[in-house]
Amino acid sequence: SLYPLCSRISPLQGVELGGEATVLEGLLADDNSSLDLSFNNIRHVPSLPSLTKVNVVYFVQNKIGKVDEGALDWAKDNLTSLELGGNRIRVSSPPYTPCSWCSRQTIENLEKLTLLEELWLGKNKIRTLEVSLETLYQ
Repeated sequence: SLYPLCSRISPLQGVELGGEATVLEGLLADDNSSLDLSFNNIRHVPSLPSLTKVNVVYFVQNKIGKVDEGALDWAKDNLTSLELGGNRIRVSSPPYTPCSWCSRQTIENLEKLTLLEELWLGKNKIRTLEVSLETLYQ
C-alpha cells in the first residue's frame, strides 16, 4: 500500500500543478486520506478530481493568493481539514463598502466544503475576517 504523499519529505521543487496534477493523482491510492503539498511555490489550488477520499490537505508555505471558484469542488464531499497557512491569502470586500469600519471581508469559495472542521489561515496577511458558520452548516 502507498503512504500519504508528503512533499515536506520529497519536495516537488515548485512544480506548476496545472497539467501535472494527474501525476499526483497517479501517486496516491484512493484510500489515502491526506495530501501534503507544502513548500512548493504553488500559486493556485490545484483541481484533483480523482482524489475524492482525501480528508486533509496541506498547502503550507506556498504562494496561493486566493482559492479560485470551483478549485476545491473535488474535495467537497470529504474534506475536513484545510491548511492554507503561510501563503498570500487576502480577504475580499464587496465592491461597495459604505464605510471602512463596516466592510464585510470574507475568504471566498469555501462554501461547498460543508464537512470542513478545521481551516488554518495563520501567517497570511489577514487583518480582519467576518466569520459566518451558517454558510458552512447549510
